[in-house]
Amino acid sequence: MIIVFISGTGSNLNAICNAGLSSSIACVISNTPHAKGLDIAKKYHIPTYVVDNKLYTNKADFERELIAIVDNYTPKYLILAGFMRILSGDFVNKYHHQIINIHPSLLPSFTGMHAQKQAFASRVKIIGITIHFVTDKLDCGPIILQAVTNIDRQDTEDDVTIKLLKIEYIVYPFIIRKLLNNMVDIRNDNYVIVKHEKMDKDILNNQNFYVAY
Repeated sequence: MIIVFISGTGSNLNAICNAGLSSSIACVISNTPHAKGLDIAKKYHIPTYVVDNKLYTNKADFERELIAIVDNYTPKYLILAGFMRILSGDFVNKYHHQIINIHPSLLPSFTGMHAQKQAFASRVKIIGITIHFVTDKLDCGPIILQAVTNIDRQDTEDDVTIKLLKIEYIVYPFIIRKLLNNMVDIRNDNYVIVKHEKMDKDILNNQNFYVAY
């Protein structure tokens, strides 16, 4: 089972559910009470929780409430899907190699917020996404998968964002299924090996991007 953390629209949550993984989601946690993603969870009859960070005077109390919910379910993985809070080292280390994030850049390039905007402003020729394990260092955890596409000359910043989202909606459910099926291993605490299957090419067969895992 997994728990999905959201803050906003829940578009990646929707992609995960559309991929047939809704039954694997124990619950959805949002740090914002009016996140549209909560409606997506309810549509799929997934339990929801709101832990509004604004109601807590410090991060430790906020995360203590998150931990209480997580430990009640004891999920295999915690999936960050547009969760706009930086988790503390204590929280991350408690769930060592259990927290997964998707970042809209080819890490280690363009870490932090607004990665698409950073990439577009830098006039790079290629863009991509990174799925990685979360560690106590921001956007520096072991990389599980990266997917790459081109920035065309006529592309706007909005075009870049749309391209990346389309990739995310395919590869995030793909990797989550791999994780749940015990097909992702970490060697020496930092090198990730994802086991291949015959069906992988069919799932990832898209001429608009290239996947490495």
